Amino acid sequence: MSDAIVSEVIKGQTYKLVKLDPIKGGRLATKVIQILAAAVSDVNTIKDLIQAYTDRRDEAQGSEEAQTVQDKLKDLMETPQLISALAGGIGKIDADALYEIGLEFTRGQLFADRKLHDDLAFNTWFADHPDHLLFVLVWAIRVNCQGFFGLGGKA
Repeated sequence: MSDAIVSEVIKGQTYKLVKLDPIKGGRLATKVIQILAAAVSDVNTIKDLIQAYTDRRDEAQGSEEAQTVQDKLKDLMETPQLISALAGGIGKIDADALYEIGLEFTRGQLFADRKLHDDLAFNTWFADHPDHLLFVLVWAIRVNCQGFFGLGGKA
């Protein structure tokens, strides 16, 4: 299979996507990074909280009070600062713009059991598979942007 065509199984359905050419893909990847950059300060806060929590956990490893890893993660997820940072970061992302970019990455480029070549075919397919839509859009954004962000793969 060509590097320009990628496939992924999402909720039991195989999807194939023809990646955009580097010029159009690069333009959209730049938009994605601009949208996600708004949440970067919150990502650093989250990273710092997780690191501090990990350090605290490592200190408690030898004590009889040490909890299971699941309990510790549950405690971490209930930390008000972490919840606030997650909500703050997510709240800064322009969801409509990101959704539109996901659609741009898939328009005329997506195959399921058939090519979803236009909005009618796309809407008909996802009317029957609504729980796949957001996963497919996120996947399309990831595979089209990963090379531009240095996350592996070709652009």
